[in-house]
Amino acid sequence: MKQFHLIKKTFVALVCSMQIFTVSSATYSGGTGTAVDPYLISSNMDLSTLVATSADWGKHFKLTANLDMAGVTFNPIGNNLTPFTGSFDGNNMVVKNLTITPSASQNSLGAGFFGRIQISTVKNLGLVNLNINVKTTHERVGGIAGITEWNGCRIENCFVLGGSIAGQGRVGGITGYVNGNSTIVDCFVQANVSDAWGTVGGIVGNTSPSSPTASITNVAFYGEMGNGNAIIGSKQGGTLTNAYFIQKTGKNSDTNGSELTSAQLLLESSYSGFNFTTTWQVLANNFAVLKSFPNTAYTGLSTSTPNVKSDYKESNIFVQNSKIYFPANISEVEIYDSRGILVNQTIKQVSEINVAEFQKGFFIVRAQASNGEKLVSKIVIR
Repeated sequence: MKQFHLIKKTFVALVCSMQIFTVSSATYSGGTGTAVDPYLISSNMDLSTLVATSADWGKHFKLTANLDMAGVTFNPIGNNLTPFTGSFDGNNMVVKNLTITPSASQNSLGAGFFGRIQISTVKNLGLVNLNINVKTTHERVGGIAGITEWNGCRIENCFVLGGSIAGQGRVGGITGYVNGNSTIVDCFVQANVSDAWGTVGGIVGNTSPSSPTASITNVAFYGEMGNGNAIIGSKQGGTLTNAYFIQKTGKNSDTNGSELTSAQLLLESSYSGFNFTTTWQVLANNFAVLKSFPNTAYTGLSTSTPNVKSDYKESNIFVQNSKIYFPANISEVEIYDSRGILVNQTIKQVSEINVAEFQKGFFIVRAQASNGEKLVSKIVIR
């Protein structure tokens, strides 16, 4: 009998030790990884631990500090073998100076902060100075997620500001490939987005035919495309609502979205459908950004000097004695400063405009004649 009790105690101890082993996980700055008590990411080490611990890619995380990942090797979280199926709340923090390099063992599909997400929620995350260059190795590439798939995936209240995102194809500023009825809402991108062979968009690279009710809503693109479309590269499924992009001559275009000048993008009224009470704001002399992040998160956001559209031609508009002089029959004038901000607009017959009160500097003047001819001149006020 004593021997039986000894064997029983040994067995119980062994079982307990096995249970302790199977529920143990990597160490973070707090939390237990559940939806109500997520693991806390407060350091570069915490984030690197998440990257390296695929056993945790089905759990829940919350960012609690801004991180600078300069010099840190970063592989995508989630891949084709083990997608990320948990949730990640950026908590209105930013991760900056992030260079994403897929590991040698990862296959050629999916690269981004997350390589591949399924039935996941990623929200309140800002990526500043993000760099992904996998033009020769990977397709389905995105700033937030390379692949967003299955019904119920959601990317919300996120942005990518600065840097470049480059892949073979199906490349997007937010996500490269949407496969399933996912939601992307209230996001913006200002970055260079490019591809090697096609299907590239400033927000989404491609929505598949398997995404009939996928939804892309309230998005803006302030960056520059090498080619492709400014919002979505190829929309084979789903709907796109309230999408805006900055005018870049010979660069940005997209019939699915609304092209706006840099001056128009400074006005709340230009973003029909955006909620400027709770979600969005227009900072002074800047574009629409997400309200939940501190304004300091947008230090790198620039309102680029307006490009001269191809239907404008150079003209003999000139400055003399603190006045801008125009040719005959000018009926409309717009004057932009070096930041691309509209500083004067005149909608009437005009032959001259007094600029004595203007600050000194470089300006672009656009004018339209009563016969429809469009003129432009670059001037300097000294």
